Amino acid sequence: MQTPLLMKCFHISEIVHSFTGIECRLFDLESGILPIKSSCYCDRCCKYENTDCDPVTAYMQAVSEADSAGGTYIYCCPSGYIFIANTIYQNSMLSNGLITGPILTSDNKIEMQNISNCVVPPSNIPILSKDKVTELGQMINAMCSGLSTQISFHRSKPLISEHSFIDYSERYSIDSEKLIIRMVLSAEKEEAEQAISNYVNDLYTTSGYNITAVKRRLSELVVLISRAAIDGGADKTYIFLLNTQHIKELSFPTTIEELDQWSVKMIGRYINNMLDCRHVKHADIMEKALQYIRLNIDRKITLSDVAEHVYLSKSYLSRIFKKELGCTFTEYTNNLRVEKSKVYILDNSVSLVDIANAVGFEDQSYFTKVFKKTVGISPGRYRDLRGNI
Repeated sequence: MQTPLLMKCFHISEIVHSFTGIECRLFDLESGILPIKSSCYCDRCCKYENTDCDPVTAYMQAVSEADSAGGTYIYCCPSGYIFIANTIYQNSMLSNGLITGPILTSDNKIEMQNISNCVVPPSNIPILSKDKVTELGQMINAMCSGLSTQISFHRSKPLISEHSFIDYSERYSIDSEKLIIRMVLSAEKEEAEQAISNYVNDLYTTSGYNITAVKRRLSELVVLISRAAIDGGADKTYIFLLNTQHIKELSFPTTIEELDQWSVKMIGRYINNMLDCRHVKHADIMEKALQYIRLNIDRKITLSDVAEHVYLSKSYLSRIFKKELGCTFTEYTNNLRVEKSKVYILDNSVSLVDIANAVGFEDQSYFTKVFKKTVGISPGRYRDLRGNI
């Protein structure tokens, strides 16, 4: 029997479909079925036919998440399509949900093997921008709020327990992380940069365009990448220094575009350091020399000091530096000092004078000169930009 509330819900679903061309179906939380006779896209989807996805369970979980999130939940199904779940309340209880989808976004990448088996080809599925998907969810939520009777302002008890909720995007992101790690280990820089760019944008979509969630996942990935870089031959001390810098930098991007650019730059740094160490032929000598430099970088250190430490003449060590690292001893130490200074610069409580002394420069003016030559901007400007250059 269709109650007045259900009839109004059907009317909302018809309006959404009429204006957007997107399927919008009413879902009954008690019976776990759509109170309509016609089938929806998910009934015909290849994932359902292959038993990889159960639409009824997915709808219940999505509506439960929408209940916890304030009425709207945007998620990505196993086939890569976007869906919007909205809640409907009756007598202060969550009674029904509206499921809107499938939707494609301009940057939503669907695996070709999934597309080839789908009953409805992607060309027939509406495409919206990420902002429009969010706005559509908000609009449907506003209409549903107008229908809901005696809505409680307290969070309803989730219909699906937290432990039984299956995050379909989790499986995809873990596979992507493994791919990125393999590319780092094999030093495939361009491929790794493209992979992490795809990873960031896909995470943004599957998280419902939650940039905070993307940052949280990236902070975990930084640790995994750094370990892979060390396994691939990168210098531990330098990598740990990079980790500190990256974790601080991660708080600065405010848009997905900035976060995308940052992630590409981040993974490039790890691979570059790994390649630098791999290409060194005089491995034992250089490793000992570079370790000595890193341990003493916070004070004045000369080529003679290092040469004496590795039992080589100053001229021979100088030639090794130039041949194997492609730079002079002074250039290497200055670059290392500049990289170390970047971490301190992001801390506004530390003066530039103290930073110069902490990384082994004799005075601030020389530190500023070297920093600007290396980075392209002054330390003060780098601080103002929060490292986003």
